[in-house]
Amino acid sequence: VDTPDPYVELFIPTAPDCRKRTKHFNNDINPVWNETFEFILDPNLENVLEVTLMDANYVMDETLGTSTFPISSLKLGEKKEVQLTFNDVTEMTLELSLEVCSSTDLRFSMALCDEEKRFRQQRRDNIMHSIKSFLGEDSQNLTTSRDVPVIAVLGSGGGFRAMVGFAGVMKALYESGVLDCATYIAGLSGSTWYMSTLYSHPDFPAKGPKEINEELMNSVSHNPLLLLTPQKVKRYIDALWNKKSSGQPVTFTDIFGMLIGETLIHDRMNTTLSNMKEKVNNAQCALPLFTCLHVKPDVSELMFADWVEFSPYEIGMAKYGTFMSPDLFGSKFFMGTVVKKYAENPLHFLMGVWGSAFSILFNRVLGVSNSQNEGPTMEEELENIRLRHLVSNDSSDSEDESQHPKGSEGAEAKRESRERLQESSQESWVQRMLMALVGDSALFNTREGRAGKVHNFMLGLNLNSCYPLSPLAELLTQESLEEEEPAAVADPDEFERIYEPLDVKSKKIHIVDSGLTFNLPYPLILRPQRGVDLIISFDFSARPSDSSPPFK
Repeated sequence: VDTPDPYVELFIPTAPDCRKRTKHFNNDINPVWNETFEFILDPNLENVLEVTLMDANYVMDETLGTSTFPISSLKLGEKKEVQLTFNDVTEMTLELSLEVCSSTDLRFSMALCDEEKRFRQQRRDNIMHSIKSFLGEDSQNLTTSRDVPVIAVLGSGGGFRAMVGFAGVMKALYESGVLDCATYIAGLSGSTWYMSTLYSHPDFPAKGPKEINEELMNSVSHNPLLLLTPQKVKRYIDALWNKKSSGQPVTFTDIFGMLIGETLIHDRMNTTLSNMKEKVNNAQCALPLFTCLHVKPDVSELMFADWVEFSPYEIGMAKYGTFMSPDLFGSKFFMGTVVKKYAENPLHFLMGVWGSAFSILFNRVLGVSNSQNEGPTMEEELENIRLRHLVSNDSSDSEDESQHPKGSEGAEAKRESRERLQESSQESWVQRMLMALVGDSALFNTREGRAGKVHNFMLGLNLNSCYPLSPLAELLTQESLEEEEPAAVADPDEFERIYEPLDVKSKKIHIVDSGLTFNLPYPLILRPQRGVDLIISFDFSARPSDSSPPFK
């Protein structure tokens, strides 16, 4: 008689990270696991714990029995021992407790974070000396740091044109001394590529833009076909495969980010946004601000978009007063708490998102419907060519958890199957990906396949429909309605749905290039909390005239 190799699966269908499992013991009929698991639950739902006793086998794991327990029978703060019986023979003891989650991993506030407040104070003191040096005798009226203006430098989008243009701008501002007087540098799309290159450089700010620009010139002069050598393509695919198998969304923006990273920061592909803190912790240079848009898959960016801001200190949406530390962006959240943390996204992924204008549906941006062409996502493409159970032991993607049957392949068989089939599957996917790039594939004709995608960090939250900034908010609104304004800046159908809230039930959100609305990052700088006094804006757009959008 075969002695069982038992392990236990815990499953709560209503939890975002709904499936967990213990380790298995070899040939043990009285196992003691002594493992602790945590589920984040919505108290408004009917939560039921499903416990399954499994026997690990080489080929196919066997289900020995299943028992359920209603979570609603637990009292808050109570620890309760529960006896479960399987097939009227096997007994199992669990210790369960129900607690209120009092702390969250999100920051809910319209105010700036404490790190940025400290930076502003230090930067103000540093700028005071810089302005005195810059103005000379004209700076006699500058007596205290309170008199120091908050200056922001802005760079527009425009791909490599914007990147090269902003490189020249930063060099000129640095050499003239103006850059030392700036508190913020904000960019979108192509300008963020240069900002990322500059702030991720190990020798910046000791080494100025002039020297870094020379390195950048050398990087962009290489033959782009060198980005597609077999060794690099294999590295791209391995990274995408690992990201997908861990439970994170994968789209064409991931590929584009790798290509941009290999072009601009090839020697620091593992650097992250958080690493930039060391460049600004002593306020030795201006705080970089990056941006992208949260969009809805079936609505034009010209009608609905939420601005997402990125800094070395925080990532979030000011519209909802919701922020998090950069290392949590992309992790699984539920009701403001991280339920599954992933490694921080590398900077090159964010560069791909910030400059992803090419990779979304331009006909949708222009308001042309293409709903009949619903193609597959890249995740579905991956799913089609990989083993069904190429996932981690705990839940990799809560959308798919209920589809994983019990009695799946054994652990040893999984590992061997992965080694045996992963290479051939990846090669097949590479071929399909390249064919899609050069052919007419539905994968890249939909926003699902092109736009960046991350787990929704606002999943399960309750949104207030009104969040007044001051006691005068209602009065100001009434006054603005009474005034008869001339023709609006936007076309009648533009920003029509801008006040719509984010879908807090959606498990993932789409993020795209901010230049798809208007091509300058004014929303970040015009936040009243930042109190910017002077904006120096550089536009590298291909606008036909100064009266073209957004200045019409």
